[in-house]
Amino acid sequence: MTKAINKKTLRGKIIIIILLVLAFVVYRLVYKKSKLKEKPAVEQAVAEVVVEKEPAKLEEPEKPQEVVGCKSDEAAINGVEVAAALQNGEAATWLDKNGLSKVACLTFDDGPSARTSEVLETLEGHGVRGTFFVLGKQLESEFGQDALKKTYEGGNAIGNHTYTHDYAHLYPGRKLNLENFKAEAEQTDAKLKEVLGAGFVTRIVRAPGGFCSWKGMDALHDHLATIGKAAIDWTAESGDAVSGPPKTAEQIVEYTKASVGDQRLVVLLMHDAPAKKETVKALPTIISYLKEKGYEFKVLV
Repeated sequence: MTKAINKKTLRGKIIIIILLVLAFVVYRLVYKKSKLKEKPAVEQAVAEVVVEKEPAKLEEPEKPQEVVGCKSDEAAINGVEVAAALQNGEAATWLDKNGLSKVACLTFDDGPSARTSEVLETLEGHGVRGTFFVLGKQLESEFGQDALKKTYEGGNAIGNHTYTHDYAHLYPGRKLNLENFKAEAEQTDAKLKEVLGAGFVTRIVRAPGGFCSWKGMDALHDHLATIGKAAIDWTAESGDAVSGPPKTAEQIVEYTKASVGDQRLVVLLMHDAPAKKETVKALPTIISYLKEKGYEFKVLV
């Protein structure tokens, strides 16, 4: 009897041991599978943490498209080249090289002003464009800024005429102060970008009073050359700013005709200022005269 009980007990123990072994094996198999499933998730989490720690790459701001002088190239000629040709007495050679017969550039100094809109209407009505050498100080007002935008949108060219036009500051003792001139030109350039857009640049500068009127101007010529710009005067004038009593429209027309003469390349000086009512009146006749003489109208950029 006792032996039978011991045999039963032994078998029970063996069964229990076998069951425990099987349970352990099953547990190990299940555990390994769960670990294999968890591993990619853990690796992904680690990767995400690493990615988050990487510094974000800063995108470079897109550079604005550069616009030189005017909105359209249709009637534009290179003002730096023209300035060099005039200075070297090679106007005819430059025209021939560029396939041009006779060229007239209508230029207007000192604006924007109360006369700007009238000038623009006249130019538009005759299908021609002009080059406007503007003063930075005239762009401090909303009126001046709007007038500049209208000038630019109309396909006209914009040049730099310094900020103040103050002879005593720019040319003390009638001699160029280069640092003062540079500061004013740069200030006006900044104002032009502010109004017309960061991509706007002008290569042409007109010195108040004219380049040839002052001493020490070679320094300005050299400085402008280093930055790809040039100062340009005029080859003919309307007489609307010469000394003496103000001229009538008829007198301005006659003065212009005599000043133009038989030149093939005409850079005509006029003024865009509140007092220049007679210039505005004379402009249609001047344009018609130049057309009759066979001139092609261009703007300087």
